[in-house]
Amino acid sequence: MEPAPDRTKALQAYEPLRLREVISYSLGDVGVNLYWAPLAVFLMGYLTDVVGLSIVEAGTLLAVMRTISAFADPLFAALADRTRTEYGRYRAWFLWLAIPLAASGLLLFSTANAPHDVHLIAAYVGLIVMNLVYTAINVPYNALSGVITFDSRQREALLSARYGIAFLTAVLITWLTPKLVAFTGPKDVALGWQFAMTIFGVIAIGIFINLFLNTRERFSLSADPRKNPLRDIGDLFVCPPWVVLFVLGIVMMTGFTLHTASIPYFARYVLGRPDLAMPFSMVFILGLAAGSALTSTLTKHVERRLLISVMMGLFALTSFGFYALQENQLAVAFALQILTGAALGVVSTVTFAMTADTADHNAWRTGHRATAMTYSMIIFGKKIAMALVALVIAWAFATHGSAGAEASPQLLTNIRLVIGLAPAVLAIAGALVAQFYGLNAANLAREQVGSL
Repeated sequence: MEPAPDRTKALQAYEPLRLREVISYSLGDVGVNLYWAPLAVFLMGYLTDVVGLSIVEAGTLLAVMRTISAFADPLFAALADRTRTEYGRYRAWFLWLAIPLAASGLLLFSTANAPHDVHLIAAYVGLIVMNLVYTAINVPYNALSGVITFDSRQREALLSARYGIAFLTAVLITWLTPKLVAFTGPKDVALGWQFAMTIFGVIAIGIFINLFLNTRERFSLSADPRKNPLRDIGDLFVCPPWVVLFVLGIVMMTGFTLHTASIPYFARYVLGRPDLAMPFSMVFILGLAAGSALTSTLTKHVERRLLISVMMGLFALTSFGFYALQENQLAVAFALQILTGAALGVVSTVTFAMTADTADHNAWRTGHRATAMTYSMIIFGKKIAMALVALVIAWAFATHGSAGAEASPQLLTNIRLVIGLAPAVLAIAGALVAQFYGLNAANLAREQVGSL
C-alpha cells in the first residue's frame, strides 16, 4: 500500500540532503560573493579613483543604492513567492538571471568608459541596475534554504557549509580582485576592472546554472502566499518568533557594521598601524568562517536560544576588550578580532536557519507560505540599520578627524565608543532578545507537517 499523499509530502520534506545538493547550494554564495566583495571593498575606490567622482558624489550614490536595495528586497520577495514553475518558486530565478547578473556587473565597472560629462549619470544607472539584479537573484537564493528541507538540523548543516564557504571565498576574492585588475597594466585600470568582472561573470554563470540543476524544492508550492503581499508582511509582524528574529537582526547588524566600519580607523589611530587594516579585516572574516562552520556541531549540544545568547555575550566581552585596548597590544587585538568574527559567524548562521523555521510556523498559523518575504523583511531591517550606521560613522569620525597621522582626543574617544562600547551594549541587548524566541523542535515538527 502506498503512503497517503500528505504522508508522502512529509517524507519528501524531511528526506536527507544529498552531498551534491549541499555543495551546489553552498557554492551559490560564491556566485553572490563575486559581486558582493567588489561592491563592499572596492567600489568607493573605483568610483573616485577610476571614474573620477568626488567623495561626496560617490557617498551619496552609495546611500541612494542602499535605500533602493532595502525596498527592493520585499518587492522581489513578493514576486518570488508568487512564481510558479515546474521547478518550484525559486530555482528558475537562477536560470533567468545568471547572465543578466554578469552583464550588469560588467556594465557597472565599465562606467569609466562613458563620456566624462555623464560619468555621474552612468554610475547611477550602472549601480542601480546591478543592485536590482543582484537583489533579484539573492532573494530566491536565501528563500531556497527554507524549502530545501524541513529538518532544522539539516538546515543548520546546510547553512554552516554555505557561510563557511562564503566567508572564506570573500577573503580569496578580496585578495584576487586587485591582481586581476592589474593584469592589463597600471596605465589601463578601467580595462582591468572590465577584465576582472568578465572573469567573475563567467564563473558566476556556471555557479548559478549548477545551483539550478542540482537542488530541489521539496514543498515550496504546498501553500500559496496571500494575494496581497502587504498582508504577508502584516502576518510577519504579528508572528512573535519572527519579530524576535527581526529585532535581533537589527541589533546584530548594527553592532556588526559599527565594528567592521571602525576597523580602518582603529588600526590607523588607536594601534598606530594603518598597514594592519586589511590583515585585521581578513582575520575577522576568517573568524566568521570558523564560527559558521562550527554552528551545526554546536547546536547538537547547545539549545539555539542559549547558543545565541552565549555568542552575543562573547561579542560583548570582545567589544569591551577593544574599548580598553592599548596601542602596543597587537596580539590581543588580533585574538579579539578572530573571536568577534567567530561569535558573529555562529549567530548569523543559526538565526538564518531559525528564519526558515519561522516561515514554516507562519505557514501553519496562517495557511499561506511566503518564505522569501520571511527572509527579505529581516534583510530589509538589516539594510536600514546599515544605512543609519553610515550616518553615525560619518558624524563620529569625519567631523573630528585629522588629515595627518595625528588624531584629536575626541576622535580617539569616538573610535573606542563605536568599535567597543556601542557594540557591547547592543550585544547584551541581543542576548536578552534571543530568549523570547518561542519555537521548539517538537512543536515545530507538528506544525511543519500540518502546513503541507
